[in-house]
Amino acid sequence: MKPMVWPLMTLVACTPPSHPTKPPVELAVERVDPSALGVVGAGRVIVLDFWAAWCAPCIEELPKLNRLSEVYASEGVVVVGVHVGGERSEVERFAKDAGIRYTVMIDEDFSYSQSLGAERVPTVVLLDTYGREVARSARVDGSLLEQLEALVHRTTEG
Repeated sequence: MKPMVWPLMTLVACTPPSHPTKPPVELAVERVDPSALGVVGAGRVIVLDFWAAWCAPCIEELPKLNRLSEVYASEGVVVVGVHVGGERSEVERFAKDAGIRYTVMIDEDFSYSQSLGAERVPTVVLLDTYGREVARSARVDGSLLEQLEALVHRTTEG
């Protein structure tokens, strides 16, 4: 399966509930392959992974993110890798060679990652179905997975 690499361009807003605790995060995407996915993450739980191909700790996280994408896809969870910097062709080649099986977007000018306060890589941000940040971590660790589980169960129950 060829990974999809999308540059960050247009903003797709999520509709917040009447009682938001934090403002919603907006996903910015433009599709490279028009036959690919619809709007990424609309109304879904999202795991955003800010990473770079030159970052060894980021590369160590890729198998965990692939597995997360596989395990939680049926629960409506979307994993999106946001590569900071770089050119599309290089990121596409790297994603293919690394076996990434989830959506990859490119933040070529770092504006998206900066707008979310992702100042270091790796940074993993968990968003609820309204686009609000629920958790943030440097890695996919036990705490992040617990919060993801709780969010998925809350989403499927209500």
